Amino acid sequence: ILINGVMATVTNLPDPYYPASAGIKDVSIYNIRGCFLFNSGMLRCWNYEPDGSYPGSLKTIETNGVTEMSMGDMHMCYRRNGVIQCQGQNTAGELGTGSTSSPRYSPVAVFYP
Repeated sequence: ILINGVMATVTNLPDPYYPASAGIKDVSIYNIRGCFLFNSGMLRCWNYEPDGSYPGSLKTIETNGVTEMSMGDMHMCYRRNGVIQCQGQNTAGELGTGSTSSPRYSPVAVFYP
């Protein structure tokens, strides 16, 4: 895989490995975590749990309606049916909920004025 002009070897691909014909619209990777966004709006991620653990398995986050997504160090955000939602750690306010009080283990709508 080519990343920022440098050839990198990808190991520990999620099972199953998705060929180009699988309809992948976008891929977001941060450190050892990543997500596939499919043309159907399904969002599947690997090495991602909102509590910060690394389970090493492929997990379906949403089954449809997702149009954009982005991974962070210990959180992720995505737009589903027009609403931006985030989940994960929130120590620096990265979830956009208006506070830094606690992590969110299920998606919460982003607060914006």
